[in-house]
Amino acid sequence: MDKLLLQVFLPMGLAGSLFVLACVLLRPLATRLRAGWRRLVLLCAALLFVLPLPLLGAFPSAPTQQAAPALGATLAYATPTAPLYHAGRQLSLMLEEQAVPDRDKMVDTEQGKEGPATGGKMASALALAWATGSGITLAWFVAGHYRLMRRLRNGCLPQPGEEALCLYEELCTDMGLRRPPVLVCSDAVSAPVLAGVLRPMVVLPARTLPPEVLAHALRHELTHYHKKDVPMKYLMLAVCVLHWYNPFAHLLRRQFAKVCEESCDEAVIQGYSPAQRVDYARALLCVAGPTPGYGAFGFAGPAGQNMQRRIRRLLHPAAPARPLRAAAGALVAVLLCVCLLAGCSLGAGAQPSPSGSAGTPGKTLVQVTIEFETDIEFHCPVPDAEYSARGKSEGHRGLDLNAPEGTEIYAAAAGTVVAAGPHWTYGRYVVIYHGDNLATLYAHCSTLVVEEGQKVEAQELIATVGDTGVSTGTHLHFEVLYAALPVRILEDGQPLDPLLFITLPEGMEVYG
Repeated sequence: MDKLLLQVFLPMGLAGSLFVLACVLLRPLATRLRAGWRRLVLLCAALLFVLPLPLLGAFPSAPTQQAAPALGATLAYATPTAPLYHAGRQLSLMLEEQAVPDRDKMVDTEQGKEGPATGGKMASALALAWATGSGITLAWFVAGHYRLMRRLRNGCLPQPGEEALCLYEELCTDMGLRRPPVLVCSDAVSAPVLAGVLRPMVVLPARTLPPEVLAHALRHELTHYHKKDVPMKYLMLAVCVLHWYNPFAHLLRRQFAKVCEESCDEAVIQGYSPAQRVDYARALLCVAGPTPGYGAFGFAGPAGQNMQRRIRRLLHPAAPARPLRAAAGALVAVLLCVCLLAGCSLGAGAQPSPSGSAGTPGKTLVQVTIEFETDIEFHCPVPDAEYSARGKSEGHRGLDLNAPEGTEIYAAAAGTVVAAGPHWTYGRYVVIYHGDNLATLYAHCSTLVVEEGQKVEAQELIATVGDTGVSTGTHLHFEVLYAALPVRILEDGQPLDPLLFITLPEGMEVYG
């Protein structure tokens, strides 16, 4: 989770925050544009907050030729470039070498002295705080939405009058809405409101509105529905949940709600005469009242600065010249590119990156040669497999041997079972240590017939093929790991290419 926060969400928040800050600084220019354009710009800002674009910046670094890692270095990735079949053969590895920590600042366990807090613990604490804050913010928004919908439904009155229903059906037909929201009445609102995503509804107040005011209000709410403003408002809530600590995320949500109202006003009065615009402004003032709450749009908010701005734009709509629109579009594109690059750069910076020398903080991609002797002979763990598939990605670096469920799995070589049990990703799995710093992993098993600490012989039955854990079908996920005991083999073992160690049965096809 700490990697998710540092490598994804923080860069996303930086990119979105820079874009929102630029929009705030350019507000004098933005006010000269139509509200529809400003709504689109704010949606771009929301996408910067929620799309994992920083992952695009995680490009691998070019390897550098260095000597073997110094004492205290940790190997984070390994890919063999030479086979291991014969005794005395060298193993060439591509790996990430973490800089050797300053021994004066390390924890002295013998004397009980504590050194400074490690970056890993700090990152884990930050990730926990972020997850807790996101959970609390989500619960707050869900509770607010639940209270709103319950208040609207509890205050529902009998069906609106025949005149309101006829007017509503006529407007829906005129706007081309095939599945319009349900029209209801409630004494919980003082002005028409659009609420709900899965079951949207237009809620009218209990009091009778003049026909001209009702017509403007219904057209306004149906325009919100046509423009998908309610789902977009939930997108803004999602931004605030993921980036609850970021004031720019909350500023974005508030500004989007205001711009949506102005954009809807512009769409409604398009083609109106000056007299009709005045009537629309009077309708706004007639039903001015409190905002409805989370996940809803009301025809008119409270009479204040926002209402004054809406009426001013109604009576004097913005009509920017084409050069101004073109310049604004180009500027937005440039800002998007700059913010994307900033977020991707931060995301890449959170990845292990090359450092200047072996004694400075950071990690370096190096190529080292490890010499050792091995006489271990490995065998195919599932001789009856139908076919196999290799995985060379960061998340899948083993060999998949596809076979029906219940097919027997045999130990690839003699050794000691160092792990056997359930795992959230591997399902039921077995790890066998064979000596010479080599271990094998058998994952997604259906049943296990060995236990931790048990010694096994080569080609001894250890499990059966299954589909447990995160799997796409019945198969054995087999890995060969370079790991020196005592280490956590699953966490610290370096995956090697299994086909350098085992020979598949004749005729078996290998994909990937």
